[in-house]
Amino acid sequence: MAASGLVVEFKVAADPQNAEWLRDLGASCDRLRDVQGAQGDTAGARASLEQGLNASRALATKDPQTPAWQHDLSVCLETLGDLQQAQQDLAGARASFEQALQVRRQLAEAHPDHLDWARHLCVAWDKLRNTQMALGDLADARISLEQGLRVRRKLAASDPGDPAWQYDLTVSLDKLGD
Repeated sequence: MAASGLVVEFKVAADPQNAEWLRDLGASCDRLRDVQGAQGDTAGARASLEQGLNASRALATKDPQTPAWQHDLSVCLETLGDLQQAQQDLAGARASFEQALQVRRQLAEAHPDHLDWARHLCVAWDKLRNTQMALGDLADARISLEQGLRVRRKLAASDPGDPAWQYDLTVSLDKLGD
């Protein structure tokens, strides 16, 4: 890890309950993961991702009422699922996407007026569906598609003039037809 990342690691080791330092560690791991991935170091990128995921889990567990910590955890889980899917670990990807979905569902339910949480929930349903399809689990993939579509319909109805909500709904309806 780069020098600044090492400093953060030492700070977290000295005070593992410090939320600011845990979040800094997660951010440092994200940046390092990006560089490692760009350099083709998939093992290093995976290790950095898992270290960042551990920091995010610690934050989310320490303070489950802070939506930002929960969202960060869901992003780490989704990123892990993407990496697992790219490495053909479809069972691992499914488990990671299911965990991300659970966190995002809780966020969307706890904050129904925060429409971005609902949209992130739809993305989680999409990623889970894609993995289920790759695994040949078409019945569950259909359920995931329908769950995402249900949320997208609510988003589109909440603001009929928002082209992003309407586009997302159209894409989901198109996938339903496939």
